[in-house]
Amino acid sequence: MDRNRLATLIESPEVQKKILRDYQGGFSLGLTRHPERKHELAIRVRIEADDLDRIPSEIVLDGEAVPILVTSSFKVPQPMDHGNASFVHLQQALGIVQEVAAQLFASDPRIRSVGVTRCGPGDFGFRAVRTGASITQPRPTEMSEIQGIALTYTEAPGEIEPLLLVPGSGFASPAAASKIPEVQRHRPLAAGLQIQSFDDDVRQGLPELDLMSVGSLGCFVQLADGRPAILSNNHVLAGENRGIRGHDRILQAGGPSFVAAELIAVLSEYVDLRFSPPGATLQAGTAILNEVDAGIAVLEPSISFSQAYLPSRQLTAPEATASARPGDRVFKIGRTTGLTFGEVTDIGTIVGPIPYGPGQCWFRRSIVIEGVDGTLFADKGDSGAVIMRPNGEVIGLLYAGNGRQIYACPINAVLQRLGCTLV
Repeated sequence: MDRNRLATLIESPEVQKKILRDYQGGFSLGLTRHPERKHELAIRVRIEADDLDRIPSEIVLDGEAVPILVTSSFKVPQPMDHGNASFVHLQQALGIVQEVAAQLFASDPRIRSVGVTRCGPGDFGFRAVRTGASITQPRPTEMSEIQGIALTYTEAPGEIEPLLLVPGSGFASPAAASKIPEVQRHRPLAAGLQIQSFDDDVRQGLPELDLMSVGSLGCFVQLADGRPAILSNNHVLAGENRGIRGHDRILQAGGPSFVAAELIAVLSEYVDLRFSPPGATLQAGTAILNEVDAGIAVLEPSISFSQAYLPSRQLTAPEATASARPGDRVFKIGRTTGLTFGEVTDIGTIVGPIPYGPGQCWFRRSIVIEGVDGTLFADKGDSGAVIMRPNGEVIGLLYAGNGRQIYACPINAVLQRLGCTLV
């Protein structure tokens, strides 16, 4: 096969998915001469894993079998020194994380989340994230133990927040100030675009202040009756329970005044957020635990859409769901920070309190993601974006963050509570 043609083919997400199958880690693809058949080109695949058998030995492209040569850049993780603390299996850690969180939240008022993290191959412990670090000078990670199980403390730069207000017009408005393409108006609709609940903004009096609240369109779902809808957060589509089902209009891209051409959907359903009283704690049993921050809006019949990201992104589309695992390499597309890459650090996480408008919210079974090499993974306004594996599997729905740690609801819990499936 011609080298240029083959080089073009291996850049395709569809071809990469066929090559990588269920592999989720880092990888690189290239072309090389076959070591035994010098006249023949082969695809060179380097993965960050030691089980090379997961990659096929050849792939058929344009009707021609092309050999695949696999190498590994896998390095055995160095175990963290937790003294005499022990590690446990994943399911054991998930089974007691709420009990452990209750103890840790009671012992340190700075703690904002406690989840299950990977400490080594097959070994799991707990991680507590607490406020107090600066972004430029983070405090070092501390090791400890709880109930004899390894515990890591990580310092966060600030409080967890869920929302964003932006200027509705003028030089500082999203359309004028942002270089992120998802901020602009697009048809057909695509995943990751900026959306606005216009009627909720009116209820809050935001247009009079030339402000708007925005979030991200996660992906497209199908209701039980077959109608297509957009998926995002409750606090994006339904204004933290203020939304009126069957009434509130969702705009894309949105603005301080209603524009009929920007109407894309009407709020259909959302999972009510449950707010905890001030001073609520897990230990006292007064903290009410939510599992998801999610809502859907049924698309207007005239609106075209594609279960994909903008063509310029050249990314695999959301096409399946899966449960998150610590160590998963992921990406997201959102209206504020665009395309970013990260890693799942914690699962089964207890999070709170998060200051929503009507009151404080606590969550359980959340997923924690951090940007690769300390980069920013998401910011306010990216709420509602879906968390993706490179193979097209959706694992979570982003709802909050603190500048370093990003929190997402498990996607399967979201779809179950809303009674819908991916398109």
